[in-house]
Amino acid sequence: MSTSINPYTIFPNISYGPHQRQTYDLYTPQQSGSEKHPLLLVIHGGGWQAGDRGILAGEEFFLKQGFALARIGYRLSHDAIFPAQLHDCQSALSTLIQHADTCGVDPERIAVLGHSAGGHLASLLACRTTEIKAVVNQAGPMNLLHLITQRRKENPDKETSGAELLVDYPQTDWQQLAQDASPSHHLSETTPPHLLIYADADEVVHFSEGTTFHDALQRNGTPSEIMNIPGGHHVDPRFWEQNTQENILSFLHQYV
Repeated sequence: MSTSINPYTIFPNISYGPHQRQTYDLYTPQQSGSEKHPLLLVIHGGGWQAGDRGILAGEEFFLKQGFALARIGYRLSHDAIFPAQLHDCQSALSTLIQHADTCGVDPERIAVLGHSAGGHLASLLACRTTEIKAVVNQAGPMNLLHLITQRRKENPDKETSGAELLVDYPQTDWQQLAQDASPSHHLSETTPPHLLIYADADEVVHFSEGTTFHDALQRNGTPSEIMNIPGGHHVDPRFWEQNTQENILSFLHQYV
C-alpha cells in the first residue's frame, strides 16, 4: 500500500524475500499522467554487519530533482556470509524492475548509490548485472582480498574486521570469497560509469581504494570520475553536503 506525502509517494516495507531484512522502501515523485521516473537505488553502509535501510534523509534532494528512490535492506554478515548480500541486492533490483510500471519507475534508467559497505555493494551489483546505468560509490572498499591480506600482515592480532566477517575469514575458501566479493575483479565491457567519492584522510577505507579503482576503470575503458573530500574522514558530512549532491546530480544526468 502506498502513502502520498506531497511532493512524493511512499511504497513502504516491500518484501523481496523471506528474511526480515529483505525489504525496501520506494519513494516516487508525484506523477503527472504516464510520466516515468529514473530510479536511484540506495544501499546502506555499516561494514556489512550493522546498519539498515533507514529513513529518507539527504537523498530527498534527488527526489526533488525527479528521481525515484529505493532504499534497500539486505542480510548482514551475521545472518549469512557473502554472496548473500550481493544476491539480496540483485533480488531487490529484479523486484523493482518487475513492478516498475505500477510504481512510475523507468526500468531503463537505473543508477545505484552507496557509502562504505554500501558503496562496495553498489559497484559490485553494477559489475555483476547489466541493468545499472551509473554508480555513485562513496568510500567503498574495492579489493577485499588485498585489504584483508594487508591487514593481517600488518596487524595479525587485531580483532576480526567487517570484511573478514563477510567472507568468513579464516575458513578454507575465504580467499576465493574475498576475490569474488571484490568489484576490482569483475570489470568488463558492460561495467557502467562510476563517480567515486573518497576522503583523503579516511582511516577506515583509504583514499587509495578510490584512486586504484578509478585507474582500473580507466584502463577498462569505463567512464570514471573521482572526487576528493580533502582532509575528510569516513563519515565526513561533506559526503552529503549540497555541493556533493549537485556533483552527483550532474553525473546522473549525464548517464541516466
